[in-house]
Amino acid sequence: MKKLLMAGTAILVTMVASPAFAQDTAPQDAPQANTAQSVDKGEIIVTATRSETRLSKTPVAVSAITGDALRSQGITSPTNLSKDVPNLSIDRTNGLQITIRGITSTDGTEKGDPSAAFLLDGVYLARPQEADVSFFDVQRVEVLRGPQGTLYGRNTTAGLVNVITNKPELGKLGFGINGGYGNYKAYNADGYVNVPLGDIAALRVAGSFDQRDNYLRALPGDPVSINPFRKSYAGRVQLLIKPNDRLSITLRADYARLKGTRITNVRKENFFKANPLGGDPLNISQGVPVNTLLTRSAFTPLNPGAVQFGAGNSATQQPTINNKAYGFEGELNYDFGPATLTYIGSYRRYFANENQLLDFAPGFSLPDVFNGNYKQQQHEVRLTANDLGPLKLQAGFYYFKEDSAIALYLFNFVPGVPVFGFPQATKSHSTAEYVQATYAITPTIRLTGGARYTNDYKFRYGHTVDQQTLTFNPATDQRFQNSATIARIKHTKFTFRVGLDADLGSTGLVYASVATGYKAGGFNDGCEAGTTTSGEACNQARPLSQLYYQPETLTAYEVGIKDRFFNDMVRVSADVFHYEYKNLQLSQIAPAPGGGVNQVTQNAASARITGLEFEATINPSPRNKIDIAYTYTKAKYVAYCPLGFAAGSTTACSGPNYAGRPLDRTPRQTVSAGYTYTLPFENGANVQLGGHIKFSGQYVLTDFGSAVQYRNPSYHKSDVSITFNAPDNRFYVQGFGSNLENAITLSAIDGFGNVVPQDPRTYGVRAGFKF
Repeated sequence: MKKLLMAGTAILVTMVASPAFAQDTAPQDAPQANTAQSVDKGEIIVTATRSETRLSKTPVAVSAITGDALRSQGITSPTNLSKDVPNLSIDRTNGLQITIRGITSTDGTEKGDPSAAFLLDGVYLARPQEADVSFFDVQRVEVLRGPQGTLYGRNTTAGLVNVITNKPELGKLGFGINGGYGNYKAYNADGYVNVPLGDIAALRVAGSFDQRDNYLRALPGDPVSINPFRKSYAGRVQLLIKPNDRLSITLRADYARLKGTRITNVRKENFFKANPLGGDPLNISQGVPVNTLLTRSAFTPLNPGAVQFGAGNSATQQPTINNKAYGFEGELNYDFGPATLTYIGSYRRYFANENQLLDFAPGFSLPDVFNGNYKQQQHEVRLTANDLGPLKLQAGFYYFKEDSAIALYLFNFVPGVPVFGFPQATKSHSTAEYVQATYAITPTIRLTGGARYTNDYKFRYGHTVDQQTLTFNPATDQRFQNSATIARIKHTKFTFRVGLDADLGSTGLVYASVATGYKAGGFNDGCEAGTTTSGEACNQARPLSQLYYQPETLTAYEVGIKDRFFNDMVRVSADVFHYEYKNLQLSQIAPAPGGGVNQVTQNAASARITGLEFEATINPSPRNKIDIAYTYTKAKYVAYCPLGFAAGSTTACSGPNYAGRPLDRTPRQTVSAGYTYTLPFENGANVQLGGHIKFSGQYVLTDFGSAVQYRNPSYHKSDVSITFNAPDNRFYVQGFGSNLENAITLSAIDGFGNVVPQDPRTYGVRAGFKF
């Protein structure tokens, strides 16, 4: 693996020294202030370094897709981004689960944190369930690969996805609307209105609606429906105030409702055909996708006369989601001359009200209800120095706080115990100070150094309850709170980034960096023996090694190159990276000690990831565009015993030893290619024909509770589209088809044998206009 990194470094050094790459020595171009989303023959402006830079001159591994490109490629959801972004996977499990370069987190609970952050206009969304309704009226999406432990910090071990919306435009009245229809009764629509308010202000209002049926089908005789899968609508209002060139203020409010059944899982018996290698049941099994619609176990109805309580509707067994989210954000930028001050503040609420059914075994499903009440606030102040000659400097302070209260209850889980549940309250906050400086050693060579100091705290107080009656009121009745869940953690961490980059003439860049990432530790259900909280003694004692899990840390080494050739007909970017990953946090819903179920997180001692990413865009003529991408990623455990150590040993595993086994959701190789042909007409209209195919090697998913890995075989998926664009892009009409092969692949598996399949073949039409 290290040889690959050294080879990549040698290649880049050779490129810098080669006359073929030193086309000219003009200094690095600086983008214009407040530029549009792309300039200079399609060059995209990004804010990956918290300031505006050209994509080809940004010394980090970042992919950016403009809003127009999202529309033309039919990307209407974050889960579709992986088609165009190397080493990215976004799956719907409990909200959006983001995997970047083999690093992910499966804990979407109130005590869990993602390994890859999802940001909306720079605001971190702690609840992954909110992220799926943010994808409308988008200016661009930036995906940063690798740890962002300096400028972004919180939970960006793997990287981040930053969705940047269209801002209000001064002096311009405009509106637009898009709508679509597809199979599985998919309806979606979004639109915006931009209204100038005098010379110094503008208002932009945008909204969306999205509904479709489930990709799964219920077994005959199921007493409930699993449709519609989703029925969501959202709105966003933004006000821009810009009285002069020095000051700008953006105020934003958004609201969303998330409805539907959101049933995503199917029994693994309907998906996998077991074929253990070497006869070892703990070895990797071969997964064979079912080439038809998948089926779900029949739901087990409630006992006659049973009364539900908590989140759901007590008069129905129908699984339903009725969640809502809203937020208020503000961004202020003021140019003092010597420095620019930026402040970003936000306050968000998320409410979960859910009736669901959990599959525990074939033919055995239980109803459950879930209530969640989350509130978060974030504040960040950043100073960026101006006019310091060869030095660019920025420093800031970050504050984040989240309070949550949840209650999950299962019915008829144990004979004679009608109600089994987990009422919990969790508090967490994180503060950080950071600084990053870039110094131009010469007009074409720059050195960057950054550091961040983070202080994390998290506390939970709750109970595991067994109720003898269905009339229990969790808000007022404490009689049966028989097992306490009490834990807290405090962690501090210093993370850093050191980088060196150099211009390849006026068009390209070569860079190298060392960066670290960190995600705080946490706790599982239970408490410490002998402790007392709020007058309550611990009565669900767990060994400290089972109660707590440690922070995960990552050190990343990377070298990369970006350049443009032949008068911008060819654009290329490539990078090689090597990760040393310690204490990675692995989570899964699994049977709890002594009965019941809970979310269990444990640490794997270490893992190592090495990879290569290559992207190229070729425009041989105005009518033809070719996109190519290739990734090679070798991600494996170095030391990990999923079932713990053998009795009396600190080295020997009690079950299988995962050393050398692959990490989840990380195929060794992927290749993708896209082609777009544009046929212009004399009146300015055009027709675009597009096709895209992605080949992926096999990957594994792990049932950590049983220490079994399953293999999803290699596959390929193809997409096509045809789009008519009117003159000046005033309106368009598009037909599309995705996953034409109907390749059914997996995104998750839990400790009870339930798997989550990805999207089957979809097709439909879209249309829109703007003024």
